[in-house]
Amino acid sequence: MKVITKFLSLFNSFLFFRCNCCGFRTLGLKNKWGDYICLSCGSSTRSRLLCACLQFIEELSYMKLIWNKSILHCAPERPTTKYLSAHSGQYVRADYFASRYKNSRFIDLNIENKDFPSSNYDCIICLDVLEHVPSASNALREIHRLLKVDGCFISSVPIPFGLSSTTEATMEQQSDAKTLTRIFGIPDHLRMFGSDYEILLRQYFGEVKVIKPSSFSAYIRRRHLLTSNIEIVKPLATRNRQIFFAYKK
Repeated sequence: MKVITKFLSLFNSFLFFRCNCCGFRTLGLKNKWGDYICLSCGSSTRSRLLCACLQFIEELSYMKLIWNKSILHCAPERPTTKYLSAHSGQYVRADYFASRYKNSRFIDLNIENKDFPSSNYDCIICLDVLEHVPSASNALREIHRLLKVDGCFISSVPIPFGLSSTTEATMEQQSDAKTLTRIFGIPDHLRMFGSDYEILLRQYFGEVKVIKPSSFSAYIRRRHLLTSNIEIVKPLATRNRQIFFAYKK
């Protein structure tokens, strides 16, 4: 009986779908958070949701936001990097630990980056980055400085189900990995965003659009696995990912 139970559990951990990041008909493997990871390119729900925005929503299309544009991609994910770099005019990878990526540059979003001139980028992308930086406000201020007028800041942050207000670690807690793990479930997260993240964005950007899986038809959601299957509420469990498009005015 135990063998059958384990087999069924393993079988239910896989799903066939069409990954809209790599384009392959492939298998998705459910991780411990209930998020299906593409076995062909490694895309997660947030990567596929971003690509779906650029592919299926006309006002947010590749042609309008990416094609021949200058892009700054912070902590870039491999599934989206290949396509974005191929279609942009200038594509810059940046990370606090630049050595993790090929041809990338160091960037600290909490300070003014002298090597990155103001109003230099049409689009800045940060998927699940702002929960790692010491000050989200400083980071957003720096992103606003780097963007051109009418430029777009594309972001996602993990927002646990039902959480309305952002919880911040104190300065003392930020240096204690055990405390961070106890509070946020992981040692390198310095805050847990709530649904008030959109309000925070509006303090720095003139226009904010929020795209959810429900923004797409049921067919597209199923075909490209744009939703997670969270069964147990954990500290970092994000049942419905969202992509935020914030424009500098």
